[in-house]
Amino acid sequence: IATRDIAARPAAERVTLSALLALRRWLAVLLMSVVAGLALSPLVTDDGQRLALLAVAGGLFMMHWHAYQAVFQLRQSYGRLVVLGLLASAAALKVQAGGVVIALLIVLREGVLVLGSRWAAVTLLGGQRLQAPWRCKGMMVLLQQGWMIGVAGVSYKLAVYGGVFLLYRPDAPEALASFSAAHRVLIPLVDMAWLL
Repeated sequence: IATRDIAARPAAERVTLSALLALRRWLAVLLMSVVAGLALSPLVTDDGQRLALLAVAGGLFMMHWHAYQAVFQLRQSYGRLVVLGLLASAAALKVQAGGVVIALLIVLREGVLVLGSRWAAVTLLGGQRLQAPWRCKGMMVLLQQGWMIGVAGVSYKLAVYGGVFLLYRPDAPEALASFSAAHRVLIPLVDMAWLL
């Protein structure tokens, strides 16, 4: 919705991007709070899992900077972003580790990607970062226009990944690992429905 609005009114790019950044920041704080609450709850008894979930909570807050993605979409300028993604993924694949270390590595990789894409977007915007107040006026307009798309996206992801959450507590980690491995094979097929 933000990309469409900016394409229709290019002069309002910074205002619309600031509103998108503010809206995504509020959503990031909400998600960060949920994951941090889960990490600190009695449901998580393993210190390694707790550490990984707290790292994910911190990483979720950084995700609001993905509002800068609209800059690349509008300019059809994905070169730097693709190179950054490939380099970060290649570096992550070089690490031989398991368990919590892999979870922390994924969070680190995502953090590098979001900070790198933010830097590249700021460069395309003429070197000036977006300044988005917490109470940005245009934020509510974007929310009113896009809430249904957001609910559909979240509902879809919950339906696809719900089985992992159902197995998280009642079964042994081996059951979750087997289910997740089988699930990964089917995800591309399920994602086809989202594309269509």
